[in-house]
Amino acid sequence: MIAGRFSASLPTQAYRLDPPDRPMSALEEIQALVHKKYGVDPATLDPNASMREAGIDSLTLVEILFAVEDHFGISVPEKYNAIDTMAELAAAVEELRAEKLAA
Repeated sequence: MIAGRFSASLPTQAYRLDPPDRPMSALEEIQALVHKKYGVDPATLDPNASMREAGIDSLTLVEILFAVEDHFGISVPEKYNAIDTMAELAAAVEELRAEKLAA
């Protein structure tokens, strides 16, 4: 369980699960996935906090990666094994999506 392991720093209204008026960013979508899977309020997910230092174990990190791959229709290669924050994961997703669109 990861509830309560991230510091609050972002407004809750920016991370709705219902369709927003604008497309969600990769970070918002990842936070919504974590909310859906683990019940963690997105407002408590500091995107720059180390997930490992927050107590997220390796199995949970792998589960999050699989959920992200399924959601975005991408495969996260091994070169991204050092990802430790949701912001880094979101940046990797954006890069992989751009590569996929360019192909």
